[in-house]
Amino acid sequence: MRKYVVFTLLLALLVVPVQMASAQTVVSFWNNFSGGDGDFMAAMVEKFNESHPHIKIEVSGVTWDDYYNRLLTSVAGGIGPDVAIMHTTHVPAYANQGMLLPLEDELASRSIAVDDYVQAPWEALQYQGHQYGIPLDVHPWVVFYNRGC
Repeated sequence: MRKYVVFTLLLALLVVPVQMASAQTVVSFWNNFSGGDGDFMAAMVEKFNESHPHIKIEVSGVTWDDYYNRLLTSVAGGIGPDVAIMHTTHVPAYANQGMLLPLEDELASRSIAVDDYVQAPWEALQYQGHQYGIPLDVHPWVVFYNRGC
């Protein structure tokens, strides 16, 4: 089964190799950002595309409601994106099925320093000793309430 790289846009910005041929490398990128996050991501992609004429990131927005179902079925069917946003909780299942590409060689060849990232989110993208993504952002898992109300 053909393996697909499914991880954050940040990885695409840092890892996708530039082909020096006259043809443009097209990278399909799926995300589920909307609102301000969607606008910010679109601006990042536009800036990347402008500064890397041999690479074109093509964005496909998918709603949260069906994002992971569509991602799973498209990757399993051999038509998944090159790059996708993925919550850390989904990494083990996708990696266990061989749907993610380990990134150690790419990270080393690009001199991406692990020390530049917060340890817990970095480690959350590991599975069975392999790194499968680069953290894009962090969301706390807490409940807060005011006992005085």
